[in-house]
Amino acid sequence: MDIARIGIAVGAGLGVMGASIGIVLTSTAYGGFSAKKPESRIKGIIPLLLAEAIGIYAIVFMMFGLRAIDAGIAADKIFTAGLIFGLGTLGAGVAIGAAGSGMSLGLAENDRAFIPMLVVVILAEAIAIYALVMAIYLMR
Repeated sequence: MDIARIGIAVGAGLGVMGASIGIVLTSTAYGGFSAKKPESRIKGIIPLLLAEAIGIYAIVFMMFGLRAIDAGIAADKIFTAGLIFGLGTLGAGVAIGAAGSGMSLGLAENDRAFIPMLVVVILAEAIAIYALVMAIYLMR
């Protein structure tokens, strides 16, 4: 198997794994939060949506990677882009899961902490966006 295709598979696979870790960690706390404060449920779902976005980034990365193979980009560049994207999104998924879980637990106690906690979750999401941008830049 071509090393470029392995890089794409590793990148997309780790990206989806990061998304699923973020969803699992966040959803467990979200369940308890929504049971305790049903009127604020919409606030707690934001980290779940951001974790799901990482899975969408994996699809985008895979499309760019396959296009790079068709364009004749060097296989080692595509493999490196896959590692960068995969590890970056895996870390972002774990960070979103931890921050989103803390956000749900914090919102269950105090609604006024919503904005500061949301900023932390968004910064964790930004890591995945940075990884996607770096991977796309490498595959050009």
